[in-house]
Amino acid sequence: MTLTSTAFQSTGRPIGPPMLCRTLDVVPEDERYLSSEKLDGWRALAAIVAGGVALRSREGHPVTAVPYINDALRALAPAGTILDGELVDRARPRQLRRTKSILVSPEPHVWTSEDPPITYAVFDLLFLAGRDLREEPLHERLELLAALFDSDTARVLTTLPAGAPLLLHVEHRPSSRVFAEEVLGRGEEGVMLKLRDSLYVHGSRTAGWWRYKPQETLDAECTGVARANGRTSGSISSLTFRLAGGACGQVSSGLSESERAHITAHPDLYVGRVIELANHGVEASGALRHPVYRGVRDPRDKAPAPRPRETPRRAPDEAALASPAAGGKRKQRNYGAMGDRKLRASIDSLRAEAGEAYERCLERGSGDPAGDLRAAVKAAEDRGLSV
Repeated sequence: MTLTSTAFQSTGRPIGPPMLCRTLDVVPEDERYLSSEKLDGWRALAAIVAGGVALRSREGHPVTAVPYINDALRALAPAGTILDGELVDRARPRQLRRTKSILVSPEPHVWTSEDPPITYAVFDLLFLAGRDLREEPLHERLELLAALFDSDTARVLTTLPAGAPLLLHVEHRPSSRVFAEEVLGRGEEGVMLKLRDSLYVHGSRTAGWWRYKPQETLDAECTGVARANGRTSGSISSLTFRLAGGACGQVSSGLSESERAHITAHPDLYVGRVIELANHGVEASGALRHPVYRGVRDPRDKAPAPRPRETPRRAPDEAALASPAAGGKRKQRNYGAMGDRKLRASIDSLRAEAGEAYERCLERGSGDPAGDLRAAVKAAEDRGLSV
């Protein structure tokens, strides 16, 4: 067996996928919640054992492209320690594309001052020196995690090299709207909200973790259609758009299969029209962060200057807090019954955490994109597809 497959074995409960979260549209001012920055990166569990260190993605795949992170973790924690965190690019804020390109490369990343290292941002502690902490409340796990980072070795790893530490301790504090606004003002993706007494439940979205990622909506002019991989024929994959301020972009998330088919057949009904885009804010360059297609407006409408659009706000579900099982049973899609093309598209969407399959999973499906991705990949492998 490889180190990755053996490092995550334990004598107790199996070590499954990371704990997941649901979405809230408001930040609770409530002492039951702890809050932290939500970083825009690649989720990963890290296991430190006597034979070395292993990193594993949310889907269970080994992450081998950043050996310097393994070295840093070996220096930080004793054998028998398992951490939960996010691999992020802190030298070049919000560069998720660069993070992914480094992590999927078959060659190890060798960082330089011009090509800085990826950072492993740690926000939870599952095992410490062989002790299983998953049944301990979150606030106790966080105290042990803070103590782990309170050493001379940790201070070096979290401060050097300048601008791009190898490790980052993600600190938690009482939930407040002031903190959320401060985090968003720095350009971070959002905030995480967690019940301070929550236990660590692998793969669960209902055990006490939420994310707050406020969305605005604004209008843009659809300037064209784009097809995958530069093709000149076939179904469209995205729409191109121009904002009132002149910035241009491209959107694929939010487009359903039926909408793609209709746009492919009738592009003239979209190009030149005013479309509505949800987003997570406007960059300094004028570009949108994470645009999501919401539909076409009346062609007589004039696109206004970008401004927030009022939307209904969801508050924490008190029944769900009292009973993690609340909310009813949700059903996973039948990926085995899909055609090859649709199955590949679904896998791409679930891996990217954006697009039709991912949104459908969250809104009308199982609510567990990681579980759906495993099922879809298995369906593809069973019929010999390369994914």
